Amino acid sequence: MPLDRSRGMKQPHFRFLLGVGIPFVVYLCAFFLVDPLGITGIELGGAPPFNSMQIKEKIVENLAPDGGYDGLILGTSSLMTLDLDELGNRCGRRFFNYSLFNSRPLHALAAYRHFKRINGVPASVIVGVDFFAYNDDAIAQEQLVLTHHLRTYVPSTDSMVAYGKAVGRGALSENGVRLLMDKLKGFGKTPTVARSIDSRGTLVYHQVTREILAGNYDFRSVLAATSNTDTAFYQTYRTFDNNLRDLASLVEEITSDGAALAIVLPALYRSYNGNLQKLPAYDPFYAQIQRKFGARVIDWRMAPGTERETNFIDARHIRPEYSRALIRILPAAAPAMPCSSPVKPTNVSLTHGTANR
Repeated sequence: MPLDRSRGMKQPHFRFLLGVGIPFVVYLCAFFLVDPLGITGIELGGAPPFNSMQIKEKIVENLAPDGGYDGLILGTSSLMTLDLDELGNRCGRRFFNYSLFNSRPLHALAAYRHFKRINGVPASVIVGVDFFAYNDDAIAQEQLVLTHHLRTYVPSTDSMVAYGKAVGRGALSENGVRLLMDKLKGFGKTPTVARSIDSRGTLVYHQVTREILAGNYDFRSVLAATSNTDTAFYQTYRTFDNNLRDLASLVEEITSDGAALAIVLPALYRSYNGNLQKLPAYDPFYAQIQRKFGARVIDWRMAPGTERETNFIDARHIRPEYSRALIRILPAAAPAMPCSSPVKPTNVSLTHGTANR
């Protein structure tokens, strides 16, 4: 009787598939349940690492009806450290900061709709626009497409395809694996709070502040790491047209609501900005924004003080102290303003929602 070799040949392959497949399925289940990137919302073992949209969504949901804010900040985290008291003094407004890490304009549009449903339409809006968030293939720092209010207010993004891609991409990324391992190791331990977001949406850098006060903050190392990574990553930058269309939709909706609008190009550390200007897409991107929105644009990228490292936390994020100087030079004349009619601080309460820092 001839030997049936096919069965014997299939068994090693089957064992190999089992040996690889079962651990992979277990890993995916752990990733799904532990949720280190804040994708699934299950968050077994505590909240995921610092998802700005989830944090701010909850803050806004807990605002009182007509929450008392008549000013709003949208866009990326480059504006998240603005001193809101100084901005309130300058503009006669009470601002909430709804800027987000690596926010696309689609996320800003969802945040704007969410905010005005709870609080009402603000009188003034500042939208931060920067080069980094408009890349066609940039990998976001957090899975913004899956948060509740984006699904609610921009329903076209709510698809199982997008959800599945986000879970798969996160689970297979080096960052996803590292964060999962870190979270599993951290069960039952009290983490050191490096950053937090206060009740008005301001980003507070606790660890950096401690190092600055101790005189051992190494800005140069932070700058070098950021510059090397970004100049390499953005060599292949290509502006995503959908982002520009979404920005135009956001601007149209804000102005249709009757709010005063300023588009701010955030401050960057001077030498870092100089390196980025060598990239082929950098200057054309900002030229396009200037052409499209004209007098509404306020350009802080090369403002006085951007050459001083003591004004920056890192290459893209300014210290609150420096934000006060930038806020004082905001124009008062329409349309490039959030401050059409500045009033004395005594005419408006600026203490609503202030958190201890």
